[in-house]
Amino acid sequence: MQFHLKDSAGRTGRPYLAAAEPARRQKLTGTGRKKGAFTLVEVVISMAIVALVFAGIINAYIQTGLRLEWTGYSLAAQSLALETIEQARSTLWDPTQYPPVNEIYSLNLMGTATNATTATWTGYAYNTLDVPVPTGGTPVLATNYVSVQMSYVSTNVNVQMEIVTVQTVWPFIRYGNNVYFTNTIATIITPDNRNASDF
Repeated sequence: MQFHLKDSAGRTGRPYLAAAEPARRQKLTGTGRKKGAFTLVEVVISMAIVALVFAGIINAYIQTGLRLEWTGYSLAAQSLALETIEQARSTLWDPTQYPPVNEIYSLNLMGTATNATTATWTGYAYNTLDVPVPTGGTPVLATNYVSVQMSYVSTNVNVQMEIVTVQTVWPFIRYGNNVYFTNTIATIITPDNRNASDF
């Protein structure tokens, strides 16, 4: 059956077929259109991008953890070096006594040696880093290399001073390998006498 549609002015338009209504509705609503979707290539590329992003994030977390652990080890080694410096500063050095007293050469060190040419006294000591150790783990050992060098003021040889240098060598395990680092502290120690006439 065929009908003719009329507009508001009463004019007859194109014929209206009832059988064409479903097709017209599909066209208007879009149900008859071809549906779009992601292709396999697009999915693979998207997954690769997501994997790269997550790999970067995970690697950043790992590097941050390693750097935090390294900082803890370095601070512990710095404390060991500073401890030796404080021991040297607390010793008595008074050249005005008879005989002159210099207890800095009595520090508890191993392998002590004296170089008369450079007026340097050296030695070393082992100590444990103050870092957390897991249950059943092995404490981390560090080595303090100490050198004490006698020096004089160029304009007055009676003004003495000792340059104390402490180098703390400590290991850091990274990817299964020991990597060694060194923390260095130096200070100058002067005699304990305060009598200006001695100079």
